[in-house]
Amino acid sequence: MAKTIFSLALSRDETRLARGGEAGSAITIWNLASGEVVAHLHGLSRQAHALAFSPDGSRIAAANLWGGLCVWNVADGREIGRKPEESGRKTRSLTYPETARDALFPVMLSDPIVRPISRALAPNGQVVAIQRATVEIRKFRRSVVLARFDPAEFEIAKTGVRRLAWSADSTALALTGDGWVGAWLPFEPKPTLFAAVLPPSVIPSALAVLRGLGESWEVLYACDHEVVRLSLVTPPEVCRPTKWQEFLSRLPEPADEASRPRSSWRWNETSSGYDGVDLRRVDLLWYHESRPAWAGEWGEEQSLDSFLAEGPRHPIPEPLLIELCQAVRQIVAAARTNEIPSNEQP
Repeated sequence: MAKTIFSLALSRDETRLARGGEAGSAITIWNLASGEVVAHLHGLSRQAHALAFSPDGSRIAAANLWGGLCVWNVADGREIGRKPEESGRKTRSLTYPETARDALFPVMLSDPIVRPISRALAPNGQVVAIQRATVEIRKFRRSVVLARFDPAEFEIAKTGVRRLAWSADSTALALTGDGWVGAWLPFEPKPTLFAAVLPPSVIPSALAVLRGLGESWEVLYACDHEVVRLSLVTPPEVCRPTKWQEFLSRLPEPADEASRPRSSWRWNETSSGYDGVDLRRVDLLWYHESRPAWAGEWGEEQSLDSFLAEGPRHPIPEPLLIELCQAVRQIVAAARTNEIPSNEQP
């Protein structure tokens, strides 16, 4: 009887596909072109929730939610390495980075299941994808944000992101949520989303993405016990950025994190009053102050995430808006960095 699939992995040359599933089922490796089974691997306890090929494809590693890890030689199916389980369940992702090609064990990233966060290290070992309400690409072990994917910006992805997986060349990130699947290219001059709609009953449990040729990309996704190969397209009408998104994409980054500008701005100052905004730890306070006070005052709070996603609630001169955007980005990046557990295993 076919078993539920929890994990997929492609070899770097994209000639082999590995599948991991329920407790007691083998890690299965296929030749992607012919469909021929290359290996059945046994030895991992519980379910295989994460898989990774070594850069040369000679080894494969699998991990369960408890952090139990096995490594096999693909050619003969021999187990060549093992790590014991830990005390609690966590989401796991595995990567053999190019920066450690000869390592026996992969890098394992572990995140608490109860927290809405998961991470995936790219095969190049240089950048990591961090999934929350949005998906951020950062330099590994640093707080520098290189790109951000906000599902709310795309009609096809508005249900959010459930899972992600890097392409073998670290240029694309496969993403999926309820009713959609896509491949996002975060390092293009204009980051692009290739996407397709899925039937409502399809909720992918694992992902892999194949290198694109021209305007075409393909993803492999698992649903229950089947693996489906699907071509993606770019629907311009759902992927066109808003004017606010275009404005943010053109903003220069601050010179350094220590040079954050002031946290309070005022404009339209006259003898009768002024408009202003204060940047606080978790939100912005927009306000108008009159002279004298009884002539009319108001204030409105806006969360920092709302500001980055939707723009300012009230008009503000562009030079001040640029300062405000940079200051908000720094505070949000610092807060998110402090939330991320640094429990990478070499």
